[in-house]
Amino acid sequence: MDEFRDTLNRFNEANHEYELSIRNLKRAIKRKDAAEKAVFELKKELDAVQNKADVIENALDGMRDVQGYTLADLFNPEFLSKHTDYDDCDEFFGDSGITPDQLLHYQKYPEIANKIAKDMTDFDNFDDFVKEAVLEYNLKNHGINEIPDFVRKGTNLKF
Repeated sequence: MDEFRDTLNRFNEANHEYELSIRNLKRAIKRKDAAEKAVFELKKELDAVQNKADVIENALDGMRDVQGYTLADLFNPEFLSKHTDYDDCDEFFGDSGITPDQLLHYQKYPEIANKIAKDMTDFDNFDDFVKEAVLEYNLKNHGINEIPDFVRKGTNLKF
C-alpha cells in the first residue's frame, strides 16, 4: 500500500509539473505572439521611414544633377552649427517636419519654409537661409573662408 501511495504522490507531482509547464507554455506563446505583432508593426514603421529616406535621397539626386551640389553639401555641419542648433543636415530637416517634396520645391511652400527659417535658424526667411548656404559653399570652394563685407553691403564705387 505504501508503494501505491508513493507512486500516486509521484504521479500527482509529475502531473502538477506538467500542468504548470502547459500554463507557462501558453503564456510564452502569448508573449511570442505579442512580440511578433510588435515586430511586425515596427517593421511597417521602419519601411515607411525607409521610403521617406529613399524619396529624400531621390530628391537630392535630382537636385545634384541640376545644381551640382546636394543639401548635405550646402547645409554642412559647419554652416548648420553657425546658423542653427544642429550640425547634421538629416537631423535638421527631419526635425523641421518639411516633406521631401516640399524641401525640393520649397519655393512653392513659402509659409512652411519661412516658418522653419524663423523657428529653427537665425534667418527671417528660407530664401535667405538657402542663399547664404550657397554663397558660403561656393566661396569656400574657391578658398574664401570669410564672406567679404562688399559682398553683403556692396561698394561705393561710382562709374
